[in-house]
Formats: sequence, structure tokens, C-alpha cells
Amino acid sequence: MKKEEYLIQLGEGLVGFSPEVKGDIVSDIREHFDMRIQEGMEEEEISERLGDPKKLAKQFEVSTKIEKAKDTKKGRDISAAILSAAGTGMLSFFGVVIPSIIGYALFVVLVLASVSVMAGGVALLVFAIVNAPGFALNFNSILMLLSVGCTALGLLMVIGSIGIFKLIKKGILGTLEHIRKH
Repeated sequence: MKKEEYLIQLGEGLVGFSPEVKGDIVSDIREHFDMRIQEGMEEEEISERLGDPKKLAKQFEVSTKIEKAKDTKKGRDISAAILSAAGTGMLSFFGVVIPSIIGYALFVVLVLASVSVMAGGVALLVFAIVNAPGFALNFNSILMLLSVGCTALGLLMVIGSIGIFKLIKKGILGTLEHIRKH
């Protein structure tokens, strides 16, 4: 494919970019063509090495989304980057997407379990207080100690869940950055 035809198709594939960014990308690829032509390469050979212009445009989109996910670290942006990269075949479905889904599901399960343990602890505490006439070593005081323990355990589980979620997010961002660089 000739240089101008390639650049037109590339520009058409750069949907969602501002005109300035689109112009910069096309200009960079034009410059790449010019440098390779000066080295003695043919336009067709250069376009063949660059690959399909629509796929190249998609790779620019993926790279932009990965950069945004790195900057914001928001789950929405990370998910958009994963789905965008998966759409180009740049990342293995089984290597990143499935572990990401499992990681998010694990986080949700841990948070739900943590909240359940805390709620159970609070319920036990309320039950023990309502039914305890005084504080003596009896069934109600054992329930109170158990409820405080459950509440504390639930709180620790919530903190642990948040820590696990941050590690998962960091791992996903690291994988996406690796993909963007290669």
C-alpha cells in the first residue's frame, strides 16, 4: 500500500481522538515513512512492516486507554483498557482478563464476608446487652466477648480485602503497562 493511502486509512481508524492528536499521530507515521524511504525502503514494504493501518489505529487507542488507567487508577478506566486491549488481541484472554474477573469477584466476596462477620458480631453484642442484667461471667458475657471478636475480625477482613484489591489493581496496571510497551 502506498504511503498516502496508508495515512488516510490510519486517520480514518483514529476514531475518538481529537483532531490535534489525530494529526500528531498521522504526522509521526508520515515522518516514519519519510525516514524509511530515505533509507531506501519502498512505500509498500514500509506499510507492510507497520501492519494494517486500522490495527495500528486500534493500538494507539489501547495505548491511550492504558495511560489513562495508569494515571487515574480508577476501576472503570482499568476495565476499559483491559477490554480495549483484549479487542486487539494484544493480551491473552486467559492471562489477564480471566484473572482480572476472578480478582474482582474475590474482592466482592471478601467484602461481603467481612460485612457479614461484622454484622453478626454487632447483632451478638446487641443481643447480649439486651439480655444481660449485669456483667458476670455467664453466657451473655461470653456472647459479648464473641461479638466484639467477630466485629474486630470483620473489620480486619475489610481492611485485608481493600489491600488485596489494591494488589490486584497494581498487578493489572503493571500487565497493561507491559503490553503498552511491547
